Amino acid sequence: MKKYVKTIKKLAGSSFILMLGLFAAGFFSESHIKLFAEQRRVKEHDVRGLTSISDISYEETTDEILNPYIGFYKPVYMTLLKENNDEVNESFNLTHIRCDLSEFSGSRNGVGDAELTGDALDTFENELKFIRKNHHTAIVRFAYHPYFDSNYDVYEPSMKMILKHQEQLGEIISRYPDVVIAVECGLFGKWGEMHGSSMAVQDNFNQAIDKWLEVLPPEVTLNLRTPGYLCGWNGADISKMSSYIYTPKDKEYRVGIYNDGYLGNDGGDRPDSDLWTFVNREEEIKWLSNQAKHTLYGGEIVANDGSGNVKNTAAYMETEAFRTHTSYLNLLWNNNVVDDMKKESYSGKDPVYEGKTGFEYIRNHIGYRFVVRDVRLTKETTTYEDFGLEAKIENVGFANLIRDKKLILIFENESKSYSVLLKDKNLIDKSVLSPTAWDSQKITKLKVQLDLPEDMPIGEYKVYLRLADDESTKSLSGYPIKFANKDKSEEKNVWSSDNGANLLGSFSIADISTIEKDEGQDGKASESGMTEDNKTTFHVGKKKVKNKSKIKKTAKIKIRDKDKIKKITLNGKKVKIKSGKKTFTLSLKAYKKKLRKKGKWNTLVVVDAKGNRRNLKFKTK
Repeated sequence: MKKYVKTIKKLAGSSFILMLGLFAAGFFSESHIKLFAEQRRVKEHDVRGLTSISDISYEETTDEILNPYIGFYKPVYMTLLKENNDEVNESFNLTHIRCDLSEFSGSRNGVGDAELTGDALDTFENELKFIRKNHHTAIVRFAYHPYFDSNYDVYEPSMKMILKHQEQLGEIISRYPDVVIAVECGLFGKWGEMHGSSMAVQDNFNQAIDKWLEVLPPEVTLNLRTPGYLCGWNGADISKMSSYIYTPKDKEYRVGIYNDGYLGNDGGDRPDSDLWTFVNREEEIKWLSNQAKHTLYGGEIVANDGSGNVKNTAAYMETEAFRTHTSYLNLLWNNNVVDDMKKESYSGKDPVYEGKTGFEYIRNHIGYRFVVRDVRLTKETTTYEDFGLEAKIENVGFANLIRDKKLILIFENESKSYSVLLKDKNLIDKSVLSPTAWDSQKITKLKVQLDLPEDMPIGEYKVYLRLADDESTKSLSGYPIKFANKDKSEEKNVWSSDNGANLLGSFSIADISTIEKDEGQDGKASESGMTEDNKTTFHVGKKKVKNKSKIKKTAKIKIRDKDKIKKITLNGKKVKIKSGKKTFTLSLKAYKKKLRKKGKWNTLVVVDAKGNRRNLKFKTK
């Protein structure tokens, strides 16, 4: 009995007196006391039970949430000249750059086709810099249509010069893949809508498509005006469009559609075609339901004379936009249609939007929209153990996120924050590591287990989840994504602009002295899947060090392992090493703060590349 009392006292604090009293009264047997003590022993990287928490509201807000790459956009017009260009310096959360290149066409300038000048390219690049500075994003379209004004004709140069312009512009855009989410093929016809000019023919489209895919960075998608133009390019049968499922290995994978006839009808001979966007609407929408999961789909919602089944109302759009995964629309055109949506009462099935307008519902669902529905986490742990978290996140938006983001957990106390980039090894289901896999109308379950940073002191912490371009960015840089949960209170605000991250909950780190470490008997491994490694040896000088030895606290321990060393810990703390080496010399003097007091056992653990483990217990002298 005596050998368990120390453990119980250490783990249970003052309550151990009560337990011993109950034991004396006959309520507990010695076997119960033994079992309790053994169950409270902790192995390195164990995870305690998870607790459901309610630190945040799990309800969706109806507020507008501004996030990168999506939403109602506003256009910004640029006309590039050979020299003396004026800076535009205008941007919105989602900016649609409409760039007129007509001055570089001989049919417009009366001199001859010309390459874009340095001044023109600098002006275009400066606009991208301005957008980045404001943490905004952009879709870009080029045309040879003066001022994008319907009163002007189109002045396209030769195909040779168009391709040259694409090369020049692609070089600029390649420096801003974080800013530009998509390029609309454009280049031909009024407004760059790929119709209505002698140059707007499939052969020219094919050359332009190939060139864009060559010069644009791989993260940037390319949008064509109609699915038919894609079929004309790759030879697909448009009558069987839904059968084409493209993968990341296919050139078509990053090709989407911009629909500037969105939900439009004009009484023509092809009703419900979105002004000749679709040949067979249902077949092509089936194709979009997959293709638009990884490309940006949207355009301009336009007038509808009511002659067909398709309506340009919020009520109709709610039924179809989840299928087409609509991510962007022009706020200013058609402004009459948008104004009608603002007057339209929401009539759908989502109770959250009861009493709201149709416009509010559409505005909040264009693109992706993430809502945390539940969180369970390790409410208390130590840095010797692992932290566990489970979060259910629903994408209530019409579309998927199409630009990959890194998942970063941020642990923040009153004075400092600690960031951990989540990797495959931290997730039970590795398929959800990229938020591009968080499908529209689905709940994604994130199950996380990770080793906390060793230098995290004991105390209370808030846990945030950051979705951003990379782990080096901070705050609003790196285009972080904001969740759409209601704020529970001013103190429980889900979004932290300082961290550029979303609050999930809180937990505490306890002192390691509150646990009994289970490090195995006589230095043997006790972790599942690890075996004692006889290939690992320890030497001080030329003398081999045996388990349970006494070593000078200034000694240097040379560690050898033929299977290459992967990880070393000293008293549960990681030792910095270059993995993959067969030898490593550990200077105890350099790690004196991690050593136990004289007379106490220290534990040195070595894990090799095959997962085998060797423990060395020693005291200092």
